[in-house]
Amino acid sequence: MILYESRPVERIISQGKEKFRGISQAKSMRGWINGMIGKYSKSGNTEYEFAFREILNAYNKFHPEKKVELELDKWKGKSSFEIIKGLDKITIIRWQRRNKESEPEETRVDISKEEINAVIGSIKELALSQKSIDTKDIALGYCRRLDIRYNGKGRDLFEGGYFWNNFFSSRDLYLKFNVCLGALDFLGLIKYTGGKTTLLDKDISIQMIL
Repeated sequence: MILYESRPVERIISQGKEKFRGISQAKSMRGWINGMIGKYSKSGNTEYEFAFREILNAYNKFHPEKKVELELDKWKGKSSFEIIKGLDKITIIRWQRRNKESEPEETRVDISKEEINAVIGSIKELALSQKSIDTKDIALGYCRRLDIRYNGKGRDLFEGGYFWNNFFSSRDLYLKFNVCLGALDFLGLIKYTGGKTTLLDKDISIQMIL
């Protein structure tokens, strides 16, 4: 099986910086491999897609995903988390301290394929017209794509024209959405910080996550 493209990897020196063809803006090797999987899946090249999936399996075996520190937007304390990929969902395992003196508490957040697609779709649509995207705008597109109109207590999210306040105050709904953005940031597909999101890979797709 051929694992590499016939075109050689070329080194380019531009303005004193070395670049390599084929290297994306991914922040990690795992992110780059996921990017290649998404690239070949989109182009219909199943042979290369399968090859890179096997490479990812081998990489995950020898370099298991590590816990990383993620400061959740507008939430107190810090949370360590790891990503477990499934067939139609990802599971985020988090260990969060409620304060500096307390012991870390483990929680698991399952994010379905449909929910991930809703976040990705919202980001890609907004990225067509703006570089730095407000979290509240992504959340609005996310809810519309999933036809989410009410929070866990049955309150209309769009009541009174205060969508963001109603969405943010719904702890479970906001937390799952926010953790999903954090996972995409960890995978190097977006930059998510300070309530703003920047799309790093315009070819972002569900195949890059699962």
